[in-house]
Amino acid sequence: EILPNWDGCKMKKQWRKTAEFINRYILLRNQSLMTKLCAFSSVLVIFPVLSVGFISYKRSSIELENELSQSSRQVIDQVETHIEYYLQDFEITSLKIINSPEFSSLLKMRSQVVENKEATRELARNTLKSAEYSRADISNITVILDKGQVIDTLGTRNYYPASKIKDEYWYSSVPLNGMSMLVTRTLKLQNKEEPVISLVRRLYNPVTLLPVGMLIIDINFRRIEEISNKVTISENGYFFILDAKGHYVYHPDYSKLGKKIEFNQLSKLETEGSSTKILENKRKDFVTYTFSRNLGWGFFTAVPYRDVTGGIIQIGRTIASTILISLIIAYLIGFGFATSIIRPIRRLQQYMKEVEIGNLNFR
Repeated sequence: EILPNWDGCKMKKQWRKTAEFINRYILLRNQSLMTKLCAFSSVLVIFPVLSVGFISYKRSSIELENELSQSSRQVIDQVETHIEYYLQDFEITSLKIINSPEFSSLLKMRSQVVENKEATRELARNTLKSAEYSRADISNITVILDKGQVIDTLGTRNYYPASKIKDEYWYSSVPLNGMSMLVTRTLKLQNKEEPVISLVRRLYNPVTLLPVGMLIIDINFRRIEEISNKVTISENGYFFILDAKGHYVYHPDYSKLGKKIEFNQLSKLETEGSSTKILENKRKDFVTYTFSRNLGWGFFTAVPYRDVTGGIIQIGRTIASTILISLIIAYLIGFGFATSIIRPIRRLQQYMKEVEIGNLNFR
Protein backbone atom coordinates (compact mmCIF):
# COMPACT_ATOMS: atom_id res chain seq x y z
CA GLU A 1 0.00 0.00 0.00
CA ILE A 2 2.95 2.33 0.54
CA LEU A 3 4.30 1.98 -2.98
CA PRO A 4 1.13 3.21 -4.77
CA ASN A 5 0.96 6.28 -2.52
CA TRP A 6 4.60 6.98 -3.23
CA ASP A 7 3.99 6.71 -6.97
CA GLY A 8 1.01 9.05 -6.69
CA CYS A 9 3.07 11.65 -4.86
CA LYS A 10 5.80 11.35 -7.45
CA MET A 11 3.31 11.92 -10.29
CA LYS A 12 1.81 14.96 -8.55
CA LYS A 13 5.28 16.40 -8.06
CA GLN A 14 6.09 15.88 -11.73
CA TRP A 15 2.85 17.55 -12.85
CA ARG A 16 3.55 20.43 -10.50
CA LYS A 17 6.99 20.95 -12.03
CA THR A 18 5.52 20.83 -15.53
CA ALA A 19 2.82 23.36 -14.65
CA GLU A 20 5.41 25.65 -13.07
CA PHE A 21 7.60 25.42 -16.18
CA ILE A 22 4.66 26.33 -18.43
CA ASN A 23 3.64 29.26 -16.24
CA ARG A 24 7.16 30.63 -15.96
CA TYR A 25 8.64 30.12 -19.43
CA ILE A 26 5.63 29.85 -21.73
CA LEU A 27 2.95 31.98 -20.06
CA LEU A 28 5.65 34.33 -18.65
CA ARG A 29 3.97 34.53 -15.24
CA ASN A 30 6.73 36.52 -13.53
CA GLN A 31 7.32 38.91 -16.43
CA SER A 32 5.95 42.40 -16.87
CA LEU A 33 2.85 43.06 -18.93
CA MET A 34 4.99 44.84 -21.54
CA THR A 35 7.21 41.75 -21.93
CA LYS A 36 4.17 39.48 -22.20
CA LEU A 37 2.52 41.61 -24.85
CA CYS A 38 5.72 41.81 -26.92
CA ALA A 39 6.36 38.06 -26.63
CA PHE A 40 2.82 37.00 -27.49
CA SER A 41 2.53 39.45 -30.35
CA SER A 42 5.83 38.12 -31.71
CA VAL A 43 4.51 34.56 -31.54
CA LEU A 44 1.31 35.56 -33.29
CA VAL A 45 3.34 37.14 -36.09
CA ILE A 46 6.26 34.69 -36.34
CA PHE A 47 4.37 31.43 -36.71
CA PRO A 48 1.97 32.54 -39.47
CA VAL A 49 4.68 34.39 -41.38
CA LEU A 50 7.18 31.54 -41.04
CA SER A 51 4.56 29.03 -42.14
CA VAL A 52 3.62 31.10 -45.18
CA GLY A 53 7.31 31.72 -45.96
CA PHE A 54 8.27 28.04 -45.70
CA ILE A 55 5.34 26.87 -47.81
CA SER A 56 6.00 29.60 -50.39
CA TYR A 57 9.70 28.68 -50.52
CA LYS A 58 9.01 24.97 -51.03
CA ARG A 59 6.33 25.60 -53.65
CA SER A 60 8.58 28.05 -55.48
CA SER A 61 11.47 25.57 -55.58
CA ILE A 62 9.20 22.83 -56.92
CA GLU A 63 7.73 25.13 -59.54
CA LEU A 64 11.18 26.29 -60.71
CA GLU A 65 12.39 22.68 -61.02
CA ASN A 66 9.24 21.71 -62.91
CA GLU A 67 9.61 24.71 -65.21
CA LEU A 68 13.24 23.84 -66.01
CA SER A 69 12.34 20.17 -66.48
CA GLN A 70 9.47 21.02 -68.81
CA SER A 71 11.54 23.41 -70.93
CA SER A 72 14.39 20.86 -71.09
CA ARG A 73 12.00 18.14 -72.25
CA GLN A 74 10.66 20.38 -74.99
CA VAL A 75 14.19 21.09 -76.22
CA ILE A 76 15.14 17.40 -76.00
CA ASP A 77 12.02 16.35 -77.93
CA GLN A 78 12.86 18.75 -80.74
CA VAL A 79 16.48 17.59 -80.94
CA GLU A 80 15.43 13.94 -80.72
CA THR A 81 12.98 14.36 -83.60
CA HIS A 82 15.57 16.13 -85.79
CA ILE A 83 18.23 13.48 -85.14
CA GLU A 84 15.80 10.60 -85.70
CA TYR A 85 14.76 11.94 -89.09
CA TYR A 86 18.36 12.72 -89.95
CA LEU A 87 19.64 9.22 -89.17
CA GLN A 88 16.72 7.53 -90.90
CA ASP A 89 18.16 8.82 -94.17
CA PHE A 90 21.28 6.72 -93.57
CA GLU A 91 19.10 3.70 -92.93
CA ILE A 92 17.70 4.20 -96.42
CA THR A 93 21.23 4.67 -97.79
CA SER A 94 22.35 1.36 -96.28
CA LEU A 95 19.37 -0.46 -97.78
CA LYS A 96 20.09 1.04 -101.18
CA ILE A 97 23.67 -0.24 -100.95
CA ILE A 98 22.64 -3.75 -99.91
CA ASN A 99 19.94 -4.03 -102.57
CA SER A 100 22.09 -2.72 -105.42
CA PRO A 101 22.92 -5.38 -108.09
CA GLU A 102 26.68 -4.79 -107.79
CA PHE A 103 26.66 -5.27 -104.01
CA SER A 104 24.27 -8.19 -104.19
CA SER A 105 26.74 -9.95 -106.50
CA LEU A 106 29.46 -9.42 -103.90
CA LEU A 107 27.33 -11.04 -101.20
CA LYS A 108 26.61 -14.06 -103.44
CA MET A 109 30.29 -14.79 -104.10
CA ARG A 110 30.49 -17.54 -101.49
CA SER A 111 27.49 -19.49 -102.82
CA GLN A 112 27.94 -18.95 -106.55
CA VAL A 113 30.80 -19.26 -108.97
CA VAL A 114 31.89 -15.80 -110.05
CA GLU A 115 34.22 -15.53 -113.02
CA ASN A 116 35.92 -12.25 -112.15
CA LYS A 117 35.87 -11.76 -108.38
CA GLU A 118 38.15 -8.73 -108.49
CA ALA A 119 35.82 -6.96 -110.93
CA THR A 120 32.86 -7.78 -108.65
CA ARG A 121 34.67 -6.29 -105.67
CA GLU A 122 35.58 -3.20 -107.68
CA LEU A 123 31.95 -2.69 -108.73
CA ALA A 124 30.90 -3.03 -105.09
CA ARG A 125 33.58 -0.50 -104.10
CA ASN A 126 32.25 1.95 -106.70
CA THR A 127 28.77 1.50 -105.26
CA LEU A 128 30.10 2.39 -101.81
CA LYS A 129 31.96 5.41 -103.17
CA SER A 130 28.84 6.65 -104.98
CA ALA A 131 26.90 6.42 -101.72
CA GLU A 132 29.67 8.25 -99.88
CA TYR A 133 29.94 11.02 -102.47
CA SER A 134 26.18 11.52 -102.43
CA ARG A 135 26.38 12.89 -98.88
CA ALA A 136 29.00 15.20 -97.42
CA ASP A 137 28.36 13.88 -93.91
CA ILE A 138 29.52 10.32 -94.70
CA SER A 139 33.20 10.01 -93.76
CA ASN A 140 33.73 6.39 -94.70
CA ILE A 141 31.94 3.17 -95.66
CA THR A 142 33.49 -0.16 -94.75
CA VAL A 143 32.45 -3.70 -95.65
CA ILE A 144 34.04 -6.54 -93.68
CA LEU A 145 33.41 -10.01 -95.10
CA ASP A 146 33.79 -13.18 -93.08
CA LYS A 147 36.69 -14.38 -95.24
CA GLY A 148 38.73 -11.43 -94.04
CA GLN A 149 38.13 -9.33 -97.13
CA VAL A 150 37.71 -5.61 -96.51
CA ILE A 151 36.36 -2.93 -98.81
CA ASP A 152 37.01 0.54 -97.50
CA THR A 153 36.24 3.81 -99.31
CA LEU A 154 39.04 5.58 -97.42
CA GLY A 155 41.55 3.04 -98.64
CA THR A 156 45.10 3.87 -97.65
CA ARG A 157 43.95 7.04 -95.86
CA ASN A 158 42.41 4.89 -93.12
CA TYR A 159 45.06 4.18 -90.47
CA TYR A 160 42.74 2.05 -88.32
CA PRO A 161 43.09 -1.68 -89.16
CA ALA A 162 39.77 -3.31 -90.05
CA SER A 163 40.75 -6.33 -87.96
CA LYS A 164 40.51 -4.21 -84.80
CA ILE A 165 36.89 -3.32 -85.53
CA LYS A 166 35.88 -6.84 -84.52
CA ASP A 167 37.37 -6.22 -81.07
CA GLU A 168 35.27 -3.12 -80.37
CA TYR A 169 32.60 -3.30 -77.65
CA TRP A 170 29.63 -3.12 -80.02
CA TYR A 171 30.63 -5.64 -82.70
CA SER A 172 29.21 -8.76 -81.05
CA SER A 173 25.94 -7.02 -80.12
CA VAL A 174 24.90 -6.05 -83.68
CA PRO A 175 21.40 -7.53 -84.20
CA LEU A 176 21.25 -10.88 -85.98
CA ASN A 177 17.91 -10.07 -87.62
CA GLY A 178 19.41 -7.64 -90.12
CA MET A 179 18.38 -4.52 -88.21
CA SER A 180 20.85 -1.67 -87.94
CA MET A 181 22.52 -0.31 -84.84
CA LEU A 182 24.12 3.06 -84.12
CA VAL A 183 27.43 3.30 -82.25
CA THR A 184 30.14 5.87 -81.65
CA ARG A 185 33.64 5.24 -83.00
CA THR A 186 36.79 7.12 -83.92
CA LEU A 187 38.36 7.08 -87.37
CA LYS A 188 42.15 7.28 -87.39
CA LEU A 189 43.45 9.24 -90.33
CA GLN A 190 47.03 10.18 -91.07
CA ASN A 191 47.09 13.50 -89.23
CA LYS A 192 44.04 13.37 -86.97
CA GLU A 193 41.37 11.32 -85.28
CA GLU A 194 37.77 11.95 -86.31
CA PRO A 195 34.88 10.90 -84.05
CA VAL A 196 31.98 9.43 -86.00
CA ILE A 197 28.60 7.82 -85.49
CA SER A 198 28.54 4.48 -87.27
CA LEU A 199 25.45 2.81 -88.64
CA VAL A 200 26.26 -0.91 -88.60
CA ARG A 201 24.27 -3.90 -89.81
CA ARG A 202 25.02 -7.50 -90.59
CA LEU A 203 25.17 -8.61 -94.21
CA TYR A 204 23.48 -11.77 -95.44
CA ASN A 205 23.86 -13.84 -98.58
CA PRO A 206 20.66 -13.25 -100.61
CA VAL A 207 20.67 -16.89 -101.71
CA THR A 208 21.55 -18.84 -98.55
CA LEU A 209 20.44 -16.14 -96.03
CA LEU A 210 23.59 -16.87 -94.05
CA PRO A 211 25.61 -14.04 -92.47
CA VAL A 212 28.60 -13.07 -94.60
CA GLY A 213 29.90 -9.84 -93.05
CA MET A 214 29.24 -6.36 -91.73
CA LEU A 215 28.39 -2.99 -93.31
CA ILE A 216 29.66 0.08 -91.46
CA ILE A 217 28.67 3.60 -92.53
CA ASP A 218 30.65 6.25 -90.64
CA ILE A 219 28.76 9.53 -90.22
CA ASN A 220 30.65 12.62 -89.13
CA PHE A 221 29.33 14.89 -86.41
CA ARG A 222 28.90 17.96 -88.58
CA ARG A 223 25.11 17.93 -88.74
CA ILE A 224 24.53 16.45 -85.28
CA GLU A 225 26.84 19.07 -83.82
CA GLU A 226 24.89 21.80 -85.59
CA ILE A 227 21.66 20.48 -84.11
CA SER A 228 23.12 19.95 -80.63
CA ASN A 229 24.79 23.38 -80.52
CA LYS A 230 21.37 24.96 -80.88
CA VAL A 231 20.38 23.44 -77.55
CA THR A 232 20.57 26.25 -75.02
CA ILE A 233 19.57 25.19 -71.52
CA SER A 234 21.46 27.68 -69.37
CA GLU A 235 24.81 29.42 -69.34
CA ASN A 236 26.51 26.46 -67.64
CA GLY A 237 24.30 23.63 -68.92
CA TYR A 238 25.12 21.12 -71.63
CA PHE A 239 23.48 18.43 -73.75
CA PHE A 240 24.66 14.86 -74.33
CA ILE A 241 23.47 11.55 -75.77
CA LEU A 242 24.05 7.98 -74.56
CA ASP A 243 23.53 4.77 -76.49
CA ALA A 244 21.73 1.69 -75.13
CA LYS A 245 24.96 0.42 -73.57
CA GLY A 246 25.66 3.66 -71.71
CA HIS A 247 28.38 4.94 -74.05
CA TYR A 248 28.59 8.57 -75.10
CA VAL A 249 27.18 9.13 -78.57
CA TYR A 250 27.48 12.90 -78.31
CA HIS A 251 29.12 15.15 -75.74
CA PRO A 252 30.59 18.66 -76.03
CA ASP A 253 33.87 17.10 -74.89
CA TYR A 254 34.82 14.92 -77.87
CA SER A 255 37.33 12.96 -75.78
CA LYS A 256 34.39 11.20 -74.10
CA LEU A 257 32.81 9.95 -77.33
CA GLY A 258 32.49 6.17 -77.39
CA LYS A 259 33.49 5.86 -73.74
CA LYS A 260 31.35 4.45 -70.97
CA ILE A 261 29.58 7.09 -68.90
CA GLU A 262 31.35 7.66 -65.60
CA PHE A 263 28.18 8.08 -63.51
CA ASN A 264 26.47 4.87 -62.38
CA GLN A 265 23.31 6.86 -61.69
CA LEU A 266 22.81 7.47 -65.41
CA SER A 267 23.86 4.03 -66.63
CA LYS A 268 21.04 2.31 -64.74
CA LEU A 269 18.10 4.48 -65.70
CA GLU A 270 14.83 3.13 -67.03
CA THR A 271 14.72 2.85 -70.81
CA GLU A 272 11.21 4.23 -71.15
CA GLY A 273 9.63 7.60 -70.59
CA SER A 274 11.39 10.62 -69.21
CA SER A 275 12.29 11.94 -65.79
CA THR A 276 14.70 14.11 -63.80
CA LYS A 277 17.50 13.32 -61.39
CA ILE A 278 20.06 15.13 -59.24
CA LEU A 279 23.46 13.88 -60.35
CA GLU A 280 25.92 13.24 -57.51
CA ASN A 281 28.91 14.96 -59.09
CA LYS A 282 30.87 18.07 -58.12
CA ARG A 283 28.34 20.42 -59.68
CA LYS A 284 25.29 18.42 -58.52
CA ASP A 285 23.75 18.68 -61.98
CA PHE A 286 20.00 18.71 -62.40
CA VAL A 287 19.57 16.15 -65.20
CA THR A 288 16.53 15.83 -67.43
CA TYR A 289 16.42 12.83 -69.75
CA THR A 290 14.22 10.98 -72.20
CA PHE A 291 14.72 7.84 -74.28
CA SER A 292 14.14 7.31 -77.98
CA ARG A 293 12.64 3.92 -78.81
CA ASN A 294 13.53 4.35 -82.47
CA LEU A 295 17.23 4.91 -81.84
CA GLY A 296 17.67 3.22 -78.49
CA TRP A 297 19.46 6.34 -77.25
CA GLY A 298 19.04 8.48 -74.18
CA PHE A 299 18.96 12.27 -74.61
CA PHE A 300 20.11 14.29 -71.59
CA THR A 301 20.42 17.89 -70.45
CA ALA A 302 22.49 18.75 -67.38
CA VAL A 303 22.30 22.06 -65.53
CA PRO A 304 24.20 22.89 -62.29
CA TYR A 305 21.70 22.78 -59.47
CA ARG A 306 23.00 26.11 -58.23
CA ASP A 307 21.62 27.64 -61.45
CA VAL A 308 18.23 26.17 -60.60
CA THR A 309 18.39 27.24 -56.96
CA GLY A 310 19.61 30.74 -57.82
CA GLY A 311 16.04 31.92 -58.24
CA ILE A 312 14.94 29.88 -55.22
CA ILE A 313 17.61 31.49 -53.01
CA GLN A 314 16.49 34.91 -54.18
CA ILE A 315 12.90 34.00 -53.26
CA GLY A 316 14.12 32.75 -49.87
CA ARG A 317 15.93 36.03 -49.22
CA THR A 318 12.85 38.00 -50.17
CA ILE A 319 10.72 35.92 -47.79
CA ALA A 320 13.28 36.30 -44.98
CA SER A 321 13.38 40.08 -45.52
CA THR A 322 9.59 40.19 -45.45
CA ILE A 323 9.52 38.26 -42.17
CA LEU A 324 12.13 40.56 -40.59
CA ILE A 325 10.30 43.71 -41.66
CA SER A 326 6.99 42.23 -40.45
CA LEU A 327 8.52 41.47 -37.06
CA ILE A 328 9.93 44.99 -36.70
CA ILE A 329 6.55 46.48 -37.58
CA ALA A 330 4.82 44.07 -35.19
CA TYR A 331 7.19 45.01 -32.36
CA LEU A 332 6.64 48.72 -32.95
CA ILE A 333 2.88 48.34 -33.07
CA GLY A 334 2.96 45.99 -30.05
CA PHE A 335 5.13 48.39 -28.11
CA GLY A 336 2.80 51.28 -28.82
CA PHE A 337 -0.27 49.22 -28.01
CA ALA A 338 1.26 47.90 -24.77
CA THR A 339 2.34 51.40 -23.74
CA SER A 340 -1.18 52.75 -24.26
CA ILE A 341 -2.55 50.01 -22.00
CA ILE A 342 0.13 50.04 -19.33
CA ARG A 343 0.39 53.84 -18.85
CA PRO A 344 -3.09 54.22 -17.24
CA ILE A 345 -2.51 51.12 -15.10
CA ARG A 346 0.77 52.50 -13.80
CA ARG A 347 -0.82 55.85 -13.05
CA LEU A 348 -3.59 54.06 -11.12
CA GLN A 349 -1.00 52.01 -9.25
CA GLN A 350 0.90 55.16 -8.27
CA TYR A 351 -2.34 56.85 -7.25
CA MET A 352 -3.24 53.95 -4.96
CA LYS A 353 0.16 54.17 -3.30
CA GLU A 354 -0.41 57.88 -2.63
CA VAL A 355 -3.83 57.14 -1.18
CA GLU A 356 -2.32 54.43 0.99
CA ILE A 357 -0.01 56.97 2.65
CA GLY A 358 -2.87 59.44 3.05
CA ASN A 359 -2.15 61.78 0.15
CA LEU A 360 -5.53 62.48 -1.44
CA ASN A 361 -4.38 65.49 -3.47
CA PHE A 362 -2.33 63.42 -5.98
CA ARG A 363 -3.24 63.94 -9.65
